[in-house]
Amino acid sequence: MQRGITRRNFIKSFSTVIIGTGLLGRRAFAVEKPKLKCPTAKEVIEKTLKESGDFGQEVSFTKKFRARSLENATLKSNFHEVVNKPFGFGTKAHIHTHPFTELKNPSKEVMENMRLNCLPSNKDLNYFFNHVSLVKEANMPFMHIAVNNEKGEIVGYTTLYATKAFAKNTVLNPKFEEMKLKHFDKNTVHTRESLLGFFEYLQKQGLKIRQTPMPGYKLTEGVFLKK
Repeated sequence: MQRGITRRNFIKSFSTVIIGTGLLGRRAFAVEKPKLKCPTAKEVIEKTLKESGDFGQEVSFTKKFRARSLENATLKSNFHEVVNKPFGFGTKAHIHTHPFTELKNPSKEVMENMRLNCLPSNKDLNYFFNHVSLVKEANMPFMHIAVNNEKGEIVGYTTLYATKAFAKNTVLNPKFEEMKLKHFDKNTVHTRESLLGFFEYLQKQGLKIRQTPMPGYKLTEGVFLKK
């Protein structure tokens, strides 16, 4: 026996049709906004290198915590050196390039020199230390080195991160200030061993160092090499 249609069932079924039609209408007439593709940091850096006309010239950038905040901070570009524009509070990372000559089957001695080229120089370290602060708004805890080959392509990144422990162990620390002055003194003669030993000391103080090869490259003994 067929059940009769009650007033409640009729209103319920009628409402379902109306709601379904409304949803269909919204889907049918919805206009999707075109998604703009923002360039990656790698693309921005490589484009800047290309526009400079010389891949041996270093370029620099600053970055805040918000996404897509990479800004060109190059005031003056020289061979294996860059002068940075001043920047204010809110800057959390400094990025600059290191030109790199790719060699096939390098010797052990050459590998050690190439390793140093993938790490920050003494001038880079001094600049980095001067922007590590116990005050959150003034602290710049990251430095990234974008290592580029002769074609201006980024082959890998070396990242320095000043942890809270590192800031506590170094900022306003008389012993660290004394060691820093001696290490960065222009009359101090450095060897590969002394430079690498200084990085080991910094890591014991809480500095984090990470190296990230780009696709098609691998990290071998601290050097970015083609696979």
